[in-house]
Amino acid sequence: MDGPCDPGGGAMISLAGGLRVYAATRPTDFRKDIDRLALLVQETMGVDPFSGAAFVF
Repeated sequence: MDGPCDPGGGAMISLAGGLRVYAATRPTDFRKDIDRLALLVQETMGVDPFSGAAFVF
């Protein structure tokens, strides 16, 4: 059976071709709410958090 749960099957996560993914390189305090994480993206990465990109912390 091919599928997301099959180790020999298809991809676990399918991403759109134009999706940009940004990864934080410093530890992140996950006690912050979504607004503070959005501010962190703006201030440290210089990216609009509402641009449609994905952010990994």
